[in-house]
Amino acid sequence: MGTDKSLIELDGVAMAERVATTLEAAGCDPVVFVGGDERALAVTGRRFVPDRWPGEGPVGGVVTALEAAVAVAGLQPGGVVVCACDLPDLTVDAVRAVIGADSDRSDVRVADTGRLEPMLACWSPATAGRLAALFTGGGIRALHQVIFLFHAVTVPVDPAALRNVNRPADLGKHQRPRLASLVAVAIAEIDIDEFADRLAEGVRVIDVREPDEYEAGHVPGAELIPLGTVAEHLDRFVADGTTYVICKSGGRSMRACELASSQGYDVVNVTGGTGAWMESGRDTIQGDSPS
Repeated sequence: MGTDKSLIELDGVAMAERVATTLEAAGCDPVVFVGGDERALAVTGRRFVPDRWPGEGPVGGVVTALEAAVAVAGLQPGGVVVCACDLPDLTVDAVRAVIGADSDRSDVRVADTGRLEPMLACWSPATAGRLAALFTGGGIRALHQVIFLFHAVTVPVDPAALRNVNRPADLGKHQRPRLASLVAVAIAEIDIDEFADRLAEGVRVIDVREPDEYEAGHVPGAELIPLGTVAEHLDRFVADGTTYVICKSGGRSMRACELASSQGYDVVNVTGGTGAWMESGRDTIQGDSPS
């Protein structure tokens, strides 16, 4: 690409940010950037760890990711999702398929589109030491080689979700890519009581949770735009005045606000989210319609 492709904007959003928001929407927490431009990526508010072996291939990056995950979040039985930054069409369904695959006795669950796709895989943290030994002692640099040295479970995934970008020609439908200028933006926030007053005035509300969460109960009038699709639907944040963004507790909605605000939209994050709204005893709507 001639530059750091993680910072290339597609449809106005850096590729690394597109992937990170999809991972978050699929339930990955925390999302940590491994390697790249620390200064540019750190302003997204996510953790950053330097690649221990920069420029030596993806296996070293996976080892760094596993070690960082253990240090940041402790050993998690669900595993550590490691995903490449150059997957602009990555979907929540693809990530959840890899996370949810049968993990009994497996070292790694890896996406399969008709061929093995180790750019999206869920690793057991317990593999970190052995993987590091293979990398440093055996000189193995290709993930395709490494996968078969572990007990791997392959997971069928839609090939379209794992279309990767290596050259300008690979950008396809995404027009006029440019290097992202990531700038920290202060996001306005509002608590549930204040939000209830604004809602009574008829403000626009966007809920960025997943469809199953939304259908189980949402704020009256809230329109569903899952976090992983926000980058594709920024035009729907347009309103006469401010758009209020809500999720379960305020984390995903903050990410959506950061994306929308970076493109000039007037947004406010609802702290406490739908969880706080329900705890307050206020009415919710069930089903897939706003009201």
